[in-house]
Amino acid sequence: MKKEVCDLIVAAGIPINSKGYWYIREAVLLAVEDRDNLMYVTKDLYPEIARRYKTSPTGVEKAMRDAVSKSWEKGNIPEGFRALCNRKPTNSQFVTYVYELLSARYRLE
Repeated sequence: MKKEVCDLIVAAGIPINSKGYWYIREAVLLAVEDRDNLMYVTKDLYPEIARRYKTSPTGVEKAMRDAVSKSWEKGNIPEGFRALCNRKPTNSQFVTYVYELLSARYRLE
């Protein structure tokens, strides 16, 4: 599953050497463990990722936002997702989109 998550994030144009990549990857994997994590991004997801990477929840949110922004600006967000959004997706929307792609492939619940 980790490889598929990584492949989807890279396909969206988020470079593997950015902190945001690793935080997004972790967020998606946490969502795979428990879908409810998608509902409590600020309250549960950011703090859990921050704990795992020994940083702050604010730092996690900012790194993820920067990664998604750069990908959006370079036009690397997949067309299917771009069609759903008139503007740059939020971190939560991006993580949910990657989760939904995985869910469709692997029938997650």
